[in-house]
Amino acid sequence: MRILQVVDSLDPIYGGPPTVVLRLAAALAREGAQVTLYSQERSGREADIAATLHGIPGIELVSRVSDVCDDRKARLLGRPAWDFLRRPSAAFDLVHIHGLWRPGLRAILRESLRRSCPYVITPHGMLARWSLAQKPVRKKIALALSWRSLIRRASFVHALTQAEARDFGALGIACPVDVVPNGCFLEEMGELPAPGSFHAAHPELGGHPFILFLGRLHYVKRADWLVRAFAKLAATVPDVRLVLAGPDCGTRPQIEQEVKTLGLGSRVHFVGPLYGQQKYAAMVDARCFCQPSVYETFSMSILEAMACGLPPVITRGCNFDEVGTSGSGLVVDSEDELSDALRKFCTDANARDSAAKKARDLVVAKYTWPVVARQMLARYEARMGSRA
Repeated sequence: MRILQVVDSLDPIYGGPPTVVLRLAAALAREGAQVTLYSQERSGREADIAATLHGIPGIELVSRVSDVCDDRKARLLGRPAWDFLRRPSAAFDLVHIHGLWRPGLRAILRESLRRSCPYVITPHGMLARWSLAQKPVRKKIALALSWRSLIRRASFVHALTQAEARDFGALGIACPVDVVPNGCFLEEMGELPAPGSFHAAHPELGGHPFILFLGRLHYVKRADWLVRAFAKLAATVPDVRLVLAGPDCGTRPQIEQEVKTLGLGSRVHFVGPLYGQQKYAAMVDARCFCQPSVYETFSMSILEAMACGLPPVITRGCNFDEVGTSGSGLVVDSEDELSDALRKFCTDANARDSAAKKARDLVVAKYTWPVVARQMLARYEARMGSRA
């Protein structure tokens, strides 16, 4: 099967979609599909994108096409994407786009319709109620003008969780929905870094135990909730630290001010984005992983932490309740509950070790990319040709 995977950009600053599409494309290729990955990039970002490709199993099997375009008008018209699909070599059995709203993605879908090529849409949460409530007028107009019709004609919409599928169903768009989760490559982690590696690389931690947050510093991630919950914990557990790892996407100044106001300056550490072995070293040395979020489709960071044997503490907005029901971690609904959950894993070694084992076992059983890729290929084959 010749599959075109499309994402607006592979730049890691855009968070989950680039991370997911790279690994899904590689996993599909390892299962025997002929996969092309298309994106549009801005100049000057090549090094950061290249760094995210390193070590992904099977990525060398994927044919990657990245059009560099700094012309604002051309991007708004979706011209690079149009031009790509009109090349003689651009012949595919199925097109799978990741995301919505972008002109380049719309151009890909319109050209796919013209060619009668079936396509799949993964919204990555962009059709969730929370997301549609952000800049709602603009999104209602976009749906009315083109996107509702384009979505309706998809072979299926791919949801990452049942919660995302329910949100899509509430829109009343007559299109099949299939739920397939994200995954992780256990072999991508390779041999995990030796315990103490992250502490050695970050002497400012003073060897103290720490809680790890790994994600964009963006308002949807609500690192401010974590800082306030940590302040309550810090008052009774004097040696623990908080590490905030991730790129600034607009909220770092506010978070730094919160840290200062709460008197936590020496106990909260901003270490910037972590990739590859640096990321896994942090997961190996941390006491627990924390992901507070207003809304999350399916966090790759949570899966990777669990695969490293690091129990997660997450909010209900992460839409991964199986963390709690499986005993792999704790799911909370408030800042007070968040503080209590962090305290449990920071001070109770037995509870932490039990959750850590269950977390890794769950990932191995259900959430690896080979398992996910086989599920996705089965959905492609079942749905192809079933939509007009």
